Amino acid sequence: MDTGEGTFRVMLRMQVKPGMEDEFERTWAAVGAAVTENRANLGQWLARSHEEPGVYYIASDWVDEPRFRAFEHSGAHVRHRAALQPLRVGGSMTTARIVRFMPGRAVRPNDRRRLDGVRRGLRAALDWLVSGLAHSGMGWYAPPWQWTHPADDDRR
Repeated sequence: MDTGEGTFRVMLRMQVKPGMEDEFERTWAAVGAAVTENRANLGQWLARSHEEPGVYYIASDWVDEPRFRAFEHSGAHVRHRAALQPLRVGGSMTTARIVRFMPGRAVRPNDRRRLDGVRRGLRAALDWLVSGLAHSGMGWYAPPWQWTHPADDDRR
């Protein structure tokens, strides 16, 4: 598992103009590809504060600082910032390097559903494989190149 250690993280705090929160979220999602499509970006998150009205936090992970700094001065980032600027009244940025990651034991409901779907798919594939072996008359140990289709038996 990738631990993320050494990842360069950018953390932003943005104060959004009162009443502009929904527009800010829509705009952030619309222009976010400018960040996530960059080959050095590992992903980003937008979080709305529970304690401070109109405050958002953005975490953006990068493979390293030099590539983030190159993006920071790119035209794509300038356009990204320009789209969000009219919706903000202030903000700040700090950076960090991930030194340790400790995964938790919890599994989110969406992750559990995804795992259940994978299990069902694997089970269906196994059932299909076993039924194919049984119908071929080759028994359990026949390699795929020895499998036959019932219609092949009729033609012999």
